[in-house]
Amino acid sequence: MTSERWRQIQELYHAALDLAAAERAALLDRADSELRREVESLLATPPQAFVGLQVGPYRVESKLAESGMGEVFRAFDTKLNRPVAIKFLPLELADAPARRRFQREARMASSLNHPHILTVYDAGEIDGKQYLVTEYVDGGT
Repeated sequence: MTSERWRQIQELYHAALDLAAAERAALLDRADSELRREVESLLATPPQAFVGLQVGPYRVESKLAESGMGEVFRAFDTKLNRPVAIKFLPLELADAPARRRFQREARMASSLNHPHILTVYDAGEIDGKQYLVTEYVDGGT
């Protein structure tokens, strides 16, 4: 995703956030289908819904991003006193093939060691949602 596209998503998201349902729908009707889908996805999951959730030693602090394979949150590793990122596989994508892809991603990423690839710290499942814990890198995508 380009920085320009991310700016468009953020702009439309914030414009739609405080609107009533009918006004929000009218605003989103003017967006292209991909942009609308991205913004509706962000609006469907309130950013504060996971804040404070404890996943093992990780305390979720804020939502960072969303992709085709999951939602990414900033969290704090209370055991090792460091920020981390947690990627959750959404429940709507939790069918068997998606779970296998997610697990394969976790295994592949954890087997790599390169300065341009995130370090995987942990993987698991909580309340039926699979997650992957990686190093937190402050900055862009």
